[in-house]
Amino acid sequence: MKLKIYIFILLLFNLITVKAQESNTLYFMHDIPQSNLLNPAVQHRCKYFIGIPALSSIYLDFSTGVTYNNIFTKNSATNKYDPDIDKLITKLHTTNYLSASVNVSLISLGYRYKDDYYFTFAISDKAFVRAGYPKDLLRVAWQGNTPFEGGRAGFDNLNVDFNYYREYALGVSQKINNLTIGVKGKLLFGKGNLTSKKTEIGLLSDASTFDITLNSNIQINSSLPIIVTQNADSIINTAEFNDDKSIMDIIFNRKNLGLAVDAGVIYDLNDYITLSASVIDLGFIRWKSDLNNISQDGTFTYTGPDKNDTDLDNYFSQLIDSIQDSFMPDPITHKSYLSSLSTKIYFGGIYKLTKKINFGALSRSEISHNRVTQAFTFSANANLLKFLSTSVSYTMNDKGFDNIGAGIGVKVGPSQFYLISDNLPIWLQNTNNINLRFGFNLLFGCKKKSISDRISCPWLWY
Repeated sequence: MKLKIYIFILLLFNLITVKAQESNTLYFMHDIPQSNLLNPAVQHRCKYFIGIPALSSIYLDFSTGVTYNNIFTKNSATNKYDPDIDKLITKLHTTNYLSASVNVSLISLGYRYKDDYYFTFAISDKAFVRAGYPKDLLRVAWQGNTPFEGGRAGFDNLNVDFNYYREYALGVSQKINNLTIGVKGKLLFGKGNLTSKKTEIGLLSDASTFDITLNSNIQINSSLPIIVTQNADSIINTAEFNDDKSIMDIIFNRKNLGLAVDAGVIYDLNDYITLSASVIDLGFIRWKSDLNNISQDGTFTYTGPDKNDTDLDNYFSQLIDSIQDSFMPDPITHKSYLSSLSTKIYFGGIYKLTKKINFGALSRSEISHNRVTQAFTFSANANLLKFLSTSVSYTMNDKGFDNIGAGIGVKVGPSQFYLISDNLPIWLQNTNNINLRFGFNLLFGCKKKSISDRISCPWLWY
């Protein structure tokens, strides 16, 4: 019974917990200073930009991995939508992810030096949580182990990862003829982390004896203000928040130091085509504070009750004890560890249709925990008016092939407001992820470009 409750709680935690990504639509909207976040080679046309503190860039992302129509089916008799678990199972991938991220820029500045150099500085808070849940877990819960007789039900990616850190970023870019190169160094201070280093869990069913074998090999590292205690038998007693830690202690924690780098290039191939590439968040954090290293490696085989055993209460009591003994965690340690950032790689190109309209194509790869996710974005970008920049995009990624996005930037005097999304909730019942970036900037020294400059910087045409 305790094992069932534990599995239920773990599954519930995965379902209510919510892969971080940036707005692909933003990549070609170079009239918005924050496009430099995706390629440090990007130079804004204004001499100065100042982000409104805590409001210059707010990014929100939420993904469930499944849609409303994946879970519910319309009942023709009642004309209502009823849960359809069998349909949901067919829609799931081998491993599915629920994720959420929040990025807030506390300070952001940009400065153009002469005509060739562009400097940026920013301080940002970034938080990200992702839960992985395997398809086989739902199949076993709904269909039992019968579909897996003679095989293995894999729960290998049943995990939760969390990362919260503060980033200090200093960047510089330089124009060299038709080439612009940029680099950005980042100093990171980790505030909280939970890393599922290894989660290998499987259920094997013997086709002849019908014995069921459950094996697990789990390693979890955490740097959180949580105190975990074990009894003499290594059973985990409690996991409680450390009351000695205040919110301010967490926010201003500087013990977890990390480094990262961004690099990018932009190359004007000719008067019509511009190519670009960048690598973002290539780095790591070493965690040293409030550490807990939890590991467990065990196997248990269930052969069923002995037909001569009539004392079922005693049988189940012994069964639970055997399961606990088989999956006893190792003694908890408190060693420092490394966690890598999710590295993003961009390859892009634009084709200039006119001086005010261009079309972009972008490839975005994200590497996280030895897993690579791919997205392709196609966009139409226009600067039809001096104070207005717009973009409409279409993105194909692991979340679906129907992601319609849009972006708009409006400048009134020195003030600029922008709003960007890669996935507008146009079809709510088929939406499984939403992201949104918005913010306010102050722009100064925005001189109109000469014709020659506009040719070398086509995204500034208007």
